[in-house]
Amino acid sequence: MTRLVLHHINKCAGSTLLEYLPQKYAASKVLKVENFVGAGRDFSRVPHDLVSRAGFIHDPSGVTDWKTKQGAITTLAFFRDPVARLVSEWQMVRAWPDAATENSEELARCRADARAGFRSYLLSSEPLLTASSWNQMAAHLLLGDEELWKRRNAFEFLSNPDFARLIRQRALDNLARIDLIGLTERFDESLLLLCLAMEWPDPRPLQNHNVRETATLQQEIDGSTLQLAEACTAIDREIHGEACRMFEARLASLGHPTQAQLKDLVDRAARDRGGRQSRWTLHAMDEPFMGTGWQAREINGFKFSSWMGPAPRAALDLAIDKSADLLLRLRCTNWMRLELLQNLAVSADGARLATDIWSHPSGCYYVDCVVEQRYLDAMRPLLRLELDCGSVASPDGDPRSLGLEFCEIEAGPRGLFSARQLGTP
Repeated sequence: MTRLVLHHINKCAGSTLLEYLPQKYAASKVLKVENFVGAGRDFSRVPHDLVSRAGFIHDPSGVTDWKTKQGAITTLAFFRDPVARLVSEWQMVRAWPDAATENSEELARCRADARAGFRSYLLSSEPLLTASSWNQMAAHLLLGDEELWKRRNAFEFLSNPDFARLIRQRALDNLARIDLIGLTERFDESLLLLCLAMEWPDPRPLQNHNVRETATLQQEIDGSTLQLAEACTAIDREIHGEACRMFEARLASLGHPTQAQLKDLVDRAARDRGGRQSRWTLHAMDEPFMGTGWQAREINGFKFSSWMGPAPRAALDLAIDKSADLLLRLRCTNWMRLELLQNLAVSADGARLATDIWSHPSGCYYVDCVVEQRYLDAMRPLLRLELDCGSVASPDGDPRSLGLEFCEIEAGPRGLFSARQLGTP
């Protein structure tokens, strides 16, 4: 299953999606960035083991460009009419309970300004509200650009039109690279397009979360206050317009189906997927697998791993589509001696493979192997992977015989991978 990143832009149906999407992945493959990054937006604080293993990634702050961090990534973002999004956010702040503000004078002041009305909210001198009112969708689409984010947090956009133009261009450029676009105003169609792309069955109805009376409130806003809101969201309105065009282009590529026809396409794609092998797989060692020659799995913090042993040879069967050249990528996180890794022999369906071994800044090593399609056994539904590290040893105080330790084994079409890079081209 392809890795999916949800770029969760605040007040764009993200809470509803967050209840649904993680259920498509093993719990150990769900990465919620907010649990590690916090207000500092420091991507380096996210454990590499979690990033490498993740199938579903929830990014609520645009912390990084995920396509440069991991392979086989599909990115998803929902967008919303910017003024409606801002009205909904105002309503959220206005409704903060006492428990959320009692230990923070800043949050209490923000809530007081929100309760004084939408105009008071927009004109507030509170830095938190100034930042959140100005083009939140564009801010998310900076995708972790540290320099631009710092300049934004210094409110340079209030005094420097050139900076606002830079934000606009960067956000539009990054929007063009988002794979799947949803529109909050057309949620049902958006969900069907998501399911079609991922070849999932239609899950509706879904429980809606954080629903507010935005449409009614928006109609009651006076003209001058509405102009203020539009000024705060000028870039976001352009982003929303482009997202709408991308959404319509996707529907046009399918022949402008009705919602009923779109549901039929989704149902057919989900059925077809059930009858064929996956094109890409990431086998994490916390999962059950068919194979021999492995010690019991270990859990060390966020790291799940298995050692080769008690013999220097191990095997593993992977369910993978064999219709094209494959690339195998094994992540090795420990060894009894480094030369065991350097001399590792890898075979797939009985064919000996050349190995490209490279290190990563996290301290682990990757072993890349190309498997040409002509060597794949079409008569065998599973790919037979065999490893030989030459010898094993027992560390002090450990009775086990160990060779190499692996955390993940990834396989997919050769074209998905860049040489010695985790990201895709």
